Amino acid sequence: MKYQDFQLSAKQLEIVSNEVAKQKTRQYIKENNVEPSEEIESGFYEITPEQKEMFRRAFFSNQFIDESDVNIKQPEIIENTDEQNEVEDRLIDELLSGQKTVSAESINNVTIPFEVTVTPVITGNFENGATIQNNSPKYMTINNTSEEPIDINIIANNTVYLTGKFNNIYFNGKTLNGTSGNYPEINGELDIVTTLSGSVSVSAVFQEDSSVKYLGSHPMTVSNYNNEDANVDIYAPNSTVTVNGKYNEVEATVSDETLVLRYSFHTNTLKVNKGKVIYQGTDQNDFFNELIGEGVEVEPYGYDVVGTNVANTKDTPGVYTFAEDFTNNKTVVFGTFATGKYKYDFNGHHVTFGDASRGSYLMRGSAIVDFVDSVGNGGLTNNADSYGIWAGANDVVVNIYGGKFEAYTHVLYAEKGHINVYGGTFNCLSEDKKYTLNCYDASYTAGTAVITVYGGKFYNFNPAESYSEPGGPVSFVAEGYKVISYQEGDDTIYEVVPEN
Repeated sequence: MKYQDFQLSAKQLEIVSNEVAKQKTRQYIKENNVEPSEEIESGFYEITPEQKEMFRRAFFSNQFIDESDVNIKQPEIIENTDEQNEVEDRLIDELLSGQKTVSAESINNVTIPFEVTVTPVITGNFENGATIQNNSPKYMTINNTSEEPIDINIIANNTVYLTGKFNNIYFNGKTLNGTSGNYPEINGELDIVTTLSGSVSVSAVFQEDSSVKYLGSHPMTVSNYNNEDANVDIYAPNSTVTVNGKYNEVEATVSDETLVLRYSFHTNTLKVNKGKVIYQGTDQNDFFNELIGEGVEVEPYGYDVVGTNVANTKDTPGVYTFAEDFTNNKTVVFGTFATGKYKYDFNGHHVTFGDASRGSYLMRGSAIVDFVDSVGNGGLTNNADSYGIWAGANDVVVNIYGGKFEAYTHVLYAEKGHINVYGGTFNCLSEDKKYTLNCYDASYTAGTAVITVYGGKFYNFNPAESYSEPGGPVSFVAEGYKVISYQEGDDTIYEVVPEN
């Protein structure tokens, strides 16, 4: 590529910061042994319409990709007529006067000035190729009422809420969302050109054979709503991409780092051209292993837990590994409230909780949570009058495979949901061991709170003869299993083992 074909104009394009444009041009000059000069510097602000498309294809790809099927496309910009200028002037005057919602029967190009202090909401039949630019620091809402899908250019410094039907969208911003569950319908190509720092987010109703293209390097989230027949091509070769929603087919080209599949993700066909699949769950089969082709590296979402980041463990399914011993005195140290599969691995470490009246782990939503200790001698202790593990919703399932669990009352508590014990040791630290295992009485009677024991060792508490429930003693021991007892010093150990 010759330098004269690579002249840049951040000023005219209005989509790239001057500094970034200069850096890219200087990189080109250095790589091509072109001597810097005042003439070259002045070229930053000189560009013809013909060079504009060439620049776009070259600049937005880090590797100067010049392939028509992966370039960033901008719908043709049609200048306002005199009548459309009058419409734009009226809309802006209304916004400047403090009117938040403005409308017109036909809208083409509108540039919202910085001085607007309300959150603009623009409604009407937008013309094909319309350009909407928001120079104010406020969010912007665009409601397109056109019956036929249109092409549109959107330039914004903040979140854009978009509704209506669209073919190709040229979006210079970082967050494109819907309003009140009403998301934009995208029939064609969504080209994202962000000059802002930080992650990029898109929420839309993607139609058959739609696509998302982003050549930047910030993380991106793509969410599809209300259309399981969507066939979406995601081309973001420099970005880590997280995908939500249900699709018929997804084809992805992402960075070598990750294609993150959320627990809500589902597709009938998945093709990964580039990138490693990270699934937010604990079992690869949660994400339809047969859909992932040969040569694609796959692993679960993983997170190392230390004393300072425990709050980051509650909303994202995956495998959480304890990386150190620590103490924490929050009311609910770990709370899992989302849907999906979680695994907490004590990894040989011990965590201690203080004055926590509601316990160390509280699980709601419809989470499936496993507790393991892959190294041994790890576990948790509650120092005060508090619960250990608390299942708090009908659809919660807790599976305990290992670890030492100590609490002053309710070592394992099922307010609602199901707790399965396959291993581990359990010790109630108060003098009354009655509530080592306990269900909320009304839920136990209704059958919506269940504890089933297939293994494990219990200090001074017999899980086959518990007085924690109405009509006790009751047995928590699973069919086909029995309890054996023996002494360890002053303690009586009740161990659950298979009958045969």
